[in-house]
Amino acid sequence: MNVYWTDLHSNLHSADVDHASRWFEHARRIMDFWAIAYYPYALIPLRNGFKAEGVIDVQTIDADWQKLADLTQQATQEGFPVFMGYEWQGNGADGDHNVFFKDQGYPVFPDRYETLKELVMPSPAIAIPHHMAYQPRFRGKNWHTHDSQFSPFAEVFSSHGSGEDDPVSLPMERHVHMGPRTGVTGLKAGLECGFPIGIIASGDNHTCPGVHVNGAMAVWAPECSKDALWEAMVNRRVYGVSRDHIRLDFHVDEAWMGSNLDRSEGRTLRVDVEGTDRIDRIEILSDRGRLALWSPDESLQQVSEEHTLRVEFGWGPDRRIFPECVQQVWDGTLHVEGTITQILPCFNHFDQRVNQIDSSTLAFSLISTKQNPNDRWMGVGSDLQEGFVVRLKMSPSSHLVLTVNGHRWIHTIETLCHHSVIHPFLSLARQRIADQWGDVALNRRDAWWHNAPKVKLHRAWSAEDTQFKRSMVLPEGLRYVRVNVVQVNGSVAWSSPIFFSEGSYGS
Repeated sequence: MNVYWTDLHSNLHSADVDHASRWFEHARRIMDFWAIAYYPYALIPLRNGFKAEGVIDVQTIDADWQKLADLTQQATQEGFPVFMGYEWQGNGADGDHNVFFKDQGYPVFPDRYETLKELVMPSPAIAIPHHMAYQPRFRGKNWHTHDSQFSPFAEVFSSHGSGEDDPVSLPMERHVHMGPRTGVTGLKAGLECGFPIGIIASGDNHTCPGVHVNGAMAVWAPECSKDALWEAMVNRRVYGVSRDHIRLDFHVDEAWMGSNLDRSEGRTLRVDVEGTDRIDRIEILSDRGRLALWSPDESLQQVSEEHTLRVEFGWGPDRRIFPECVQQVWDGTLHVEGTITQILPCFNHFDQRVNQIDSSTLAFSLISTKQNPNDRWMGVGSDLQEGFVVRLKMSPSSHLVLTVNGHRWIHTIETLCHHSVIHPFLSLARQRIADQWGDVALNRRDAWWHNAPKVKLHRAWSAEDTQFKRSMVLPEGLRYVRVNVVQVNGSVAWSSPIFFSEGSYGS
């Protein structure tokens, strides 16, 4: 089995369909496969002038759907699997779901979830609930009408935040008008109802697919084909991450996440994790609560020559001072005295590039954005940095050379394993201030710092910090067991549960 990554919640609006090729190009650059969640809604003025969200006209939907179908077919034929889909909201009583078709399908808009299932289920289709933990009847998930065959998994995290339960450590506050969050409709409530629910995360992205900070979905499948991916999804062999692409392998005996076994007693749970930052803790969760809490042994001697390093670009200037400075371009290279074994993009906008030149060098061209260039309803958001994570094989005393916009810095991995390093472009900040206001006399330096674009080399971690394996024997009588992984940088991974029919779970 291999792990394949995607954003299963890219809401492409009708206004963007004519530019959909840009979305496809970006998705191909950062994902293994993709699924379009066409968004056929808009704020529609009523007779008295009040605007409410509703479905757009059917003629526009027909035209949009055909354009997207043509692009989907072309991409799939070229070796990049894409599934067609759209967002369904109904009358709000059952919660929002993204409907995906194995084949082309077509959007329908009944008021209720049960009718939706009747209309689309003759074709291979799934309906995935998202932002579940809003108020019942007001677009929070209605578990009373849920069908696990039609909806094999749920989106626990997105740009909205975490719908796992209430309270949890991750907030759900971006779309404050839809809140506040309630546990009545959250993921945990659905599991407590006895449903076998897989777990993913994805962006709920409306202006760019695959926004790193809004989450992603992973699928365990034997190959990256539509047939293999679909089989994995309907069997819940999926998991989600809040940001970083944490590799999470979770089994009970030989059964993969999402499986249904007859009993838990005497079975062995195994967890194998490879993170992108230091692992803080791993929680083994069940219907009985937390079964185990594991943390890496900090006393272990760091002997590995395998390291993980994050490089990030952005921050200044302060847009209240320089409102015209919307974007900053970053061109450069990273060269190591060793081997670059993997590059993981951490992109939040279009038009980012990072490419491996040879075994020891990569080149990048990134654009950090101080504000959303679309500046519209449900946009990406503002002040997001850009960057990438690299896995390296090199001795601690070996050097890496980072060149950015004509500047050059040299560091050892040994130094970066002790602390992060920030390189501010203070001269650029001084020049911008001088160009606009002339010679400014200041008795403190923070004005330069606040308005300086910056490069950050995060603390590097060895394999002993980012990799973790452990097993345990399960007690009897469990209904389900699942795994949460938390890194020290706050990134979270949620496994799909493994279910036990002795605990009254269906298939």
